[in-house]
Amino acid sequence: MWEQLAPFVAKALIKNFVTSNPSPRYIQAVASAFKTGQYGRTFSDSYGDLGAAVAAVLLDREARSPVLTTDTTYGKI
Repeated sequence: MWEQLAPFVAKALIKNFVTSNPSPRYIQAVASAFKTGQYGRTFSDSYGDLGAAVAAVLLDREARSPVLTTDTTYGKI
């Protein structure tokens, strides 16, 4: 059960903040930040760190890339 929590939270955060169709790499990066408490720097260094997860959602290259805005499958519905 716990192994499914991080990807679920990651996908929900990404869908609410950035895009409705995130890539598997993007979900994995956010899930990893949620699990480890680290993204670029150490937040709490523990499982379930929403600060690290939100930082990963907003600072990831997929969220900030101007090239992706021209893709018709990228963005929110």
